[in-house]
Amino acid sequence: MCDNPTMVDRSVAQRRIGERVAEARAEASLTQAVLAVLVGMERTQLVRVEAGDRKVTVAELAAIAAALGRSIEWFVNDAPAAVVSRRRDQAPAHDSSQALDLALDRAARDVRFLVELGALVDRPVDILPVPTSYAEAEGLAADVRGRLGLGDGPIDDLGAVVEALGLVWYAENLDPVAGDGACVELSGPNGGRVGVAIINGACEPGRRRWTLVHELGHFLMGDAYAAEHPAGDVEKQINAFVAHLLMPRAGVERLWRAHSDDGPRRVAIALAARYRVSWSAACNQLRNLDRVPASLRDQLVADAPTRGDFLAIGESWSEDLRAPSVPPQYSQAVLGRYVAGDLSSSRAIELLRGAIGPDELPAVRAAERYPRLPSP
Repeated sequence: MCDNPTMVDRSVAQRRIGERVAEARAEASLTQAVLAVLVGMERTQLVRVEAGDRKVTVAELAAIAAALGRSIEWFVNDAPAAVVSRRRDQAPAHDSSQALDLALDRAARDVRFLVELGALVDRPVDILPVPTSYAEAEGLAADVRGRLGLGDGPIDDLGAVVEALGLVWYAENLDPVAGDGACVELSGPNGGRVGVAIINGACEPGRRRWTLVHELGHFLMGDAYAAEHPAGDVEKQINAFVAHLLMPRAGVERLWRAHSDDGPRRVAIALAARYRVSWSAACNQLRNLDRVPASLRDQLVADAPTRGDFLAIGESWSEDLRAPSVPPQYSQAVLGRYVAGDLSSSRAIELLRGAIGPDELPAVRAAERYPRLPSP
């Protein structure tokens, strides 16, 4: 038995770092020999690091992190518990690539860091019941819209709305095959909840919006995969929730009355443009509301409009959730801590995912550089 707790802690930490180096190297499909060359180490040194028998220096760990595309923090700090749970208990409908999992892990770590720093605050967010029918899903969407005072029109600033409901999101440029998105939930020190979502910026604009609201649905419903709600059923109900939150019945019906004389394709084009959803989502919602039969829906989906089709009838598309981007309150929190001197410029830019560059950062402690104006 060792009487030196510091030595024990150092040994445990050293072994943990070694295990994570080995894990990241394996996921990157690199041999020990190749990684050793990339970071300027002897292979035997790297072998000892991975075994936990050799302490890795800060410079060596920085080189390893850069070679493996990870942050140094990933190697030295435990992953948030929710991310670990998400990996172990993933439902089949939520299969995602390694790139998406890594992005989600990084995002959860960053949100946890900002919560611990006090820049973000966890708060109570009620867990909504999982709908058991499409009617319930529509009612739930109407309830959420009602709480936010959204009416039945398009949600213009979708990112801000989702953030206001407790979900911090990151739009990141991932490989098109990486998956559309993923989310996890973190428990905060105040007993509240914070959701974290990744949206793949490689997806087309309407699909990005759909994915963000889909992940919001999982967060609001506690990502509930209870025995009485099979995963596939939950996915269907959440998709119904997404459709009605983005395209409420009253708004769709109003468009139908205004343009039905021009044919269902004209209505679908207007619906897709004004509510900023994908073409297939617009056609499916017309089917969901019994405005077109299934056969006509299929024909419409196959006859996707061009940009010229939208312009020819006076419709245009306003794209949002471009990558890289993060929500507005999150940006304000990060930049506020940067201005206060709590974050370095490189860390602030990293937390903002490069949404702004070094030359665009605000002045640090600007209020102290200039005297206050005298009161009138």
